[in-house]
Amino acid sequence: EPYAIALESDVKDVSVRRDFMRIHYGGNHQSTFPAISEENYTKTGHRNFMYPNLVQNPESPMIPGAPGLFLNAAGRSARESEVKWASGTYKVLTRLGTHDFLYMGEYEIRPADSLTRAEWTDQAPAMRNRWSTKLAKKDWGRITRTRIGLRRQLKRNPTWAEVEAATETAQKFTYITASDISKAFDKGEERLAVWTMKCVGYDEQFQRDLVRQITDWVASHFPGGAVAF
Repeated sequence: EPYAIALESDVKDVSVRRDFMRIHYGGNHQSTFPAISEENYTKTGHRNFMYPNLVQNPESPMIPGAPGLFLNAAGRSARESEVKWASGTYKVLTRLGTHDFLYMGEYEIRPADSLTRAEWTDQAPAMRNRWSTKLAKKDWGRITRTRIGLRRQLKRNPTWAEVEAATETAQKFTYITASDISKAFDKGEERLAVWTMKCVGYDEQFQRDLVRQITDWVASHFPGGAVAF
């Protein structure tokens, strides 16, 4: 069930830009879970931000208070994963457009069963292509590339200990291509870990602050009114 939010729609539905959030609250332009400096945390009182996008995470909340799912290539299930962000409550701002991020509420993230082979192949081609491409190029795709590379070398599925040992070497398995990764997911050799997203609160004052701040920021940065959201 969606979390009930009483805030009026003309405030609740106002979105912001990611560059605005970086300037006012810290972090960077790209990370889903950006690191916030002590200076910014002291200034704003806010630290745990989460910025999912709908191409990579199509089941992210799209309406404030709605539940959702978060996907990650952790190399094992969410329940087995030890990623740093897998606990706590986060302020979720979903990317609805190129520069369009909307505050959804305060969310708890909890581990669930991994995406099945059938669930993966049922996803839109754009989603699957994005994951395969990013995992081939990005540093955070190293675990997936390592698992695929070791599987070729060992002629079997590598153990987690073998994967961890390999990631401690200089080998980053950059020869593993997006096509290799796509095939591994299509075969069910690789699976995306899944976390549930449950809205447990809504910071009305935070959203009101965003509306006030973005209005002033747009007026000062785009005096002609030509701003993309």
